Amino acid sequence: LEDAMLVAARLQSSLSAPIALANATVYLSASVGFCLSDRLDAPTSADILQCASNALIRAQRAGPAAIRSHSEVAAADLDRQNELTKDVAGALADHQIAAFFQPQIATDTRVITGVEGLARWHHPTKGMISPGLFLPACQDAGLMCALGQHMMEQGFHALATWDALDLHVPTVGINFSTTELGDHTLVERVTDTLAQYNLAPHRLSVEVLESVVADDGDGIIIQNLSALSKLGCQIDLDDFGTGHASITNIRRFSIERIKIDRSFITGVDEDKDQRDMVAAILTMAERLGVQALAEGVETQGEERALQSLGVAFLQGFGIAHPMSMQDATDWLRTYSTTDVQKVDFSNPTSDQQEPDIEMPRRASSP
Repeated sequence: LEDAMLVAARLQSSLSAPIALANATVYLSASVGFCLSDRLDAPTSADILQCASNALIRAQRAGPAAIRSHSEVAAADLDRQNELTKDVAGALADHQIAAFFQPQIATDTRVITGVEGLARWHHPTKGMISPGLFLPACQDAGLMCALGQHMMEQGFHALATWDALDLHVPTVGINFSTTELGDHTLVERVTDTLAQYNLAPHRLSVEVLESVVADDGDGIIIQNLSALSKLGCQIDLDDFGTGHASITNIRRFSIERIKIDRSFITGVDEDKDQRDMVAAILTMAERLGVQALAEGVETQGEERALQSLGVAFLQGFGIAHPMSMQDATDWLRTYSTTDVQKVDFSNPTSDQQEPDIEMPRRASSP
């Protein structure tokens, strides 16, 4: 195994030498998959080649420049992933994949400021499937745009339903993948879907991962995000602080709010280094004129620490778990019965002031 890894690394090193092409210099990377014959029972040449090809697929998914060796466990994982890839199209058509909603609140007033829509797949035989498994399946099946459209429609349907029930939820956050943000029809689709549900653009928060904005090669992502911002949608930079995006990207991509990654939030009430890091992020956000939301808030101690630091918005299990449409509606009904001023969310320039009160904690769904 060690010898094979060294050979693979030498191949990568040889291929990585820069190539002069016209007036440019091209740098290549290579993913390598291999299979050792002694890892198979009674191997044939066809078996070895097939297993090496499967190892290459795993390397490409982990790339760039990854190396993977065949193993029975990994092969079983790949088979399961391929099976999910075959099933995911039907799952979208049958509405097995549904939007679950996690509330976001204002730190000082505990007023609902929005929800994030999160994709959840309840498979008829396998039960709940982790997004970490079915999102790559959607990618492999070429269905990321279809999934995004599905989530957007479910999110807008939820807002329209809650509006009719007089439940005040100002925005829904929808995660947009690299594939979607690189789609030339994205802005038109968003505009048409908003009109279909009679919603204003400011009701949509476009959530973008740091890694997405850091890897915009041809500029179409910048164009789409700029157009969505001009349309009136809010642009949120998700998982901020994980090291992918530079400060300049916050300006380039019309970012209005950063979502501080939960890795900085956990234990912030007990860890001085965590508090110092959050304080530094907030100082940067203030200088850049963007808002900040803390993700992954789980305890009252973390809430109090974040409030004292000046974090404006909170999201996490300490507020509520992601909930199905019906459970979220029930949760919002209960939450709305507390003594809190109703804010006019239909007008983004409303001058109503949020009340400075302590909102009682509500139990989250299981």
